[in-house]
Amino acid sequence: MKGSSVPRMRAVRYRGPRQVALLQVSRPQPGPGEVLLRVRAAGICGSDLHWYRGEWEQLPTTPGHEVGAVVAALGEGVSSLAIGQPVCLEPLVRCGRCPQCRDGAYNYCERFTLLGGIRNGGMADYVVAPAYAVYPLPPEVPPEQGSLVEPLAVATHALRQAPPVPGEAVLVIGAGTIGLAATTVAHDLGARVSVIARHPHQARVAQALGAEHLAAPGDAVPLDHFSVVVETAGTDQALALATSACRRRGAILTLASAPVSFDLTPVVLKGLRLLGSVCYCAHGGEPDFARAMALLARRPELARLLITHRFPLEQAAEAFAIADDKRAGGIKVVLEP
Repeated sequence: MKGSSVPRMRAVRYRGPRQVALLQVSRPQPGPGEVLLRVRAAGICGSDLHWYRGEWEQLPTTPGHEVGAVVAALGEGVSSLAIGQPVCLEPLVRCGRCPQCRDGAYNYCERFTLLGGIRNGGMADYVVAPAYAVYPLPPEVPPEQGSLVEPLAVATHALRQAPPVPGEAVLVIGAGTIGLAATTVAHDLGARVSVIARHPHQARVAQALGAEHLAAPGDAVPLDHFSVVVETAGTDQALALATSACRRRGAILTLASAPVSFDLTPVVLKGLRLLGSVCYCAHGGEPDFARAMALLARRPELARLLITHRFPLEQAAEAFAIADDKRAGGIKVVLEP
């Protein structure tokens, strides 16, 4: 119709290795069963950095799968949410029909896609998501902190696979966002947590989150001591340390996706469980996101400790550069449209 125009918005896009740009693109509209979210915060994840560096094939989509937002519009048939409601986004788009989905383990969906990967994500003014992937935030958690729910859910899901008994020793190898999230979850479960942190600012935050013992890479740690080892570094050395430090019949949870080579002998002789963990789900009935939101509501200091940098969308290039350089003091770097 004459005089009409398609609404526009700002969105971050990759433009080559270590290059991002802020573009004007068409604002999406929610279809049936979908929700339009006005983004308040979008965290830069380690997977975003793989795309940013060009280590993974860069996609022509908007990144950002750690999202806090408010509901801006409802698609046809959506009655579970209200306009203006503070929410966070579980970015897994699943089929709902395969055996994994029917079992609640939709992180292994046979037709899985990711908002912020194959589909447009939250480093923009607005993002569209399926209504089932949008969670109302607790009153204690403002939408500007809602982007932390996703990494906390990653750690929650991992430790649900091998939950430590209160008082047991847990070792976390790596103190990026996921390692620190695992530190938080393990401490909340009553474990005595030790953390291996590469950088001093990471060690300081780990201690504030409840870590009792801190070490740097290469420092000696007790062998055959830890009931659970959470490995987030994804290196040969980290896996070798994990198998040495884990006690007999203990569990190693690896959250890093990387090609590694290490000796399986301790795994066999000590009867270790080596468990991979990806994303989050609702296997067993309660969504990992629900537990992560409850933890964030109980621990209001988490946002202050974990979010070290906030940038407007106009400074996306600077935000990615800070997130990419761990020596710059960043832990969680957030874009705020």
